[in-house]
Amino acid sequence: MKLFSCFLSIFIFSNLAFSQVHESNKSLVKTLNPKECPNIKIDIKNKNLNAEIWDEGTIRLQLDVKANVPSAVLSQLVKAGRYSLDGGKDGETYIVIAPNLEKAIRIGGKDLEEIITITVQTPGYFVLNDNMLSKDIDETTIAARSNNAEEAAAMIRKMRAINQNVELHVNVVSTSGYKGEVDLSKYKLVIDGNEITADQVSFEEDSSK
Repeated sequence: MKLFSCFLSIFIFSNLAFSQVHESNKSLVKTLNPKECPNIKIDIKNKNLNAEIWDEGTIRLQLDVKANVPSAVLSQLVKAGRYSLDGGKDGETYIVIAPNLEKAIRIGGKDLEEIITITVQTPGYFVLNDNMLSKDIDETTIAARSNNAEEAAAMIRKMRAINQNVELHVNVVSTSGYKGEVDLSKYKLVIDGNEITADQVSFEEDSSK
C-alpha cells in the first residue's frame, strides 16, 4: 500500500509539473499574404536568425520568445499584443514586423529580458541574405533563352514574385523561476516611460494624440 501511495504521489507531482510548464507556453498563429513582392524583409529584433529548407508549399516564420516574467504577467503581455506580428508592402518589399516589441518595458528598474530566436522555413529555391528573403533565380540563363531584354525582364519579374503565404508562428515561454500567485493589480511595469500595473497593459495607440 505504501508503495502504491508513493507511485501515486510521483504520478500526481509529474502531472502537476507538466501542467505548470505547459501553462507558461503561449502560442500565436497568423498568416500573411506577401502580395507577390519579390522580397520579404524580416524587420524584427532577434538574437538569432536561422534558415531551413522544408517540403511544404508555404513559407513559415517561427519566433521563439523567452521572457523572464511570471506566467501570469506574460499572459497579459501576450493578450495586449506584445508579440503580435504584422506585415505590409513597401515598394517591391514586403516587410514583416513586430511593432510592439519596439516599446521599451522595464520591471523593477531593469529592462524586460526577452530572448528571441527566429527560424525561417522555405522551399529549397529560396535564399535568406541577412534578413531579406527572396527566390534564387538564374537571371543569366533566363536572359540567354529569351528573345529580347523586355521579354527576359518580364519573365524574371514573374518568377521572382512570391505567391506563397507566410505562416507566422510565435511561441512565448516564461523563464521566470517564480511559480507563486501574482497580483496583477500590484505588479508594476514601465512601458515607454509610463508606469502601469500588469492588469492595465495595453499597446493600443492613444487616439487623443
